[in-house]
Amino acid sequence: IEAVKRIKKRFAVEVVADEHRVVMRHLWELAAPVRKGEVLHCHWSIDTDQMLSLSLTRTEDASSHPLEVRMEAPVTHVDQGHQQRCQMLEREERIRTGQVRAEELGRVYEAIGHDARELGLSEKAAHLYHLAMQHGRPAAKLRNWRGLCFWDTQDLDAAIEEFRAAPDEPAAQFNLALALRNTGRFDEARPVIDRRLMEDDDVPSRVLRADILAGQDRKDDARLQYRDALDTATPPEALDDFELHWMIRAAEKSGDSKRLASLRAEQRKRSQESTVAPEGVRVGV
Repeated sequence: IEAVKRIKKRFAVEVVADEHRVVMRHLWELAAPVRKGEVLHCHWSIDTDQMLSLSLTRTEDASSHPLEVRMEAPVTHVDQGHQQRCQMLEREERIRTGQVRAEELGRVYEAIGHDARELGLSEKAAHLYHLAMQHGRPAAKLRNWRGLCFWDTQDLDAAIEEFRAAPDEPAAQFNLALALRNTGRFDEARPVIDRRLMEDDDVPSRVLRADILAGQDRKDDARLQYRDALDTATPPEALDDFELHWMIRAAEKSGDSKRLASLRAEQRKRSQESTVAPEGVRVGV
């Protein structure tokens, strides 16, 4: 019992901007004993250089180490993975200490895998997705994610193997056709993208099929396929970012300068909207 009482507790501290965007996250280790309802004292200030100083102390334990953090320009700060790294460590700690129920292990391994891939730890993410499959998570989506991890590390042969193992996953089949195109295996890629189009006649698949036809030296057929993708009645603002990217490619390949200009204008607009706050709106809390 005494040993249990001495276990340290971790306390997550976040700095939030725009009412929802976590710009900093730290884990503060509190030495035992830790009591529910214990008062913590928080002091913060921000100077003219937009440097935030934050300190947290325990009012009932003057000997404990305070948490002291400094960060530059918290309102305009863009998180470069700190939140995912802390989140990943917390989840790994929960598994290590047996706090995750057996039926939840697959879901937690998958979540850690997503965090690891966002941090660029693709080999670790691939291993975690494998563990998630072993604990009952749906294999098709995880095969696709594992394929993307191998793609990240430039191992396209391993990526293709994973995508092939998920024939019922639409994203995996698109990625399989794309990987085959990228490795010059156009004759293998074409039936894959044809099956994909039979299930969902989407713009990215049409453009990718045109790329594959061009790779087979069927230039006229490819040109018609690019035009077919561009002739959809969908306006640029109604496309998602992925579709917009492929429509731009179709416009470039078909030489449609007018359509290309409107698509790139929409792309620039989205880029500006994602980085500029509305005038007069308070963007920090």
